[in-house]
Amino acid sequence: MLAGHYATALVADQHTEKNTLFFFLVASAVPDLLWHAFALIGLEPTGPANILDMTLQNLDVDMTYSHDLIPTLIWAPVFYGLGLWLFKRHKIALLGALLLIGHTVTDYMAGYPHHVFGPETPSIGYAAYKTQPLVGVAWEAAFSAAFLYLFFRTERRRGVHRSRDNMAAIIGLFAGTVIFLTFGVGTSYGERFGLPEIDSDLLGTIPNLMFVYWAMLFYLYYFVPKGVTKPVAADVR
Repeated sequence: MLAGHYATALVADQHTEKNTLFFFLVASAVPDLLWHAFALIGLEPTGPANILDMTLQNLDVDMTYSHDLIPTLIWAPVFYGLGLWLFKRHKIALLGALLLIGHTVTDYMAGYPHHVFGPETPSIGYAAYKTQPLVGVAWEAAFSAAFLYLFFRTERRRGVHRSRDNMAAIIGLFAGTVIFLTFGVGTSYGERFGLPEIDSDLLGTIPNLMFVYWAMLFYLYYFVPKGVTKPVAADVR
């Protein structure tokens, strides 16, 4: 998934008493952020090199250190420790670790190939983006919709009022992601939009994916608090 992971962070943030949104947004995306970093240093090389040549099916990456089962069981307590150090609250640290684990579990359900630890070990999950990409896109849409429903329902029950424009801005990010992924099914983005072949470092797949992930993160970090016109009372959190 792409933006769908961030939807879990919005729900988790509703259950703490501190300003945890940024921490939870990062926690929900940690495996992918690690993948980007590991790709840059050659641990998890990713192709094609040019993002305009990419489709959901031809994205080729071995996510051994960022998404496989054993590394996930290591990264989760590491992030738990980070959360405990930052916030001094076991609940926040545990939620952060669960968001990280939840990322990989949802990817196992519909994402790219994952294993216990490395391609020579048993595979885990349903690599829908490789075999049935529309199933993977549908999973992204359904998962995002479910968590956004929980998020907005909880706000209403707690008396939080949010402008329609702000709700549209938040929902639009997730809807736009589904559209973006759908465009990448079967046909590269360059071919889809009739773009000429451009050989440029500015179109590197990993740098552009890094930009997209961080742009979405800061987008939500800006818009989610901004739209609240009646804050939640202190005694209900």
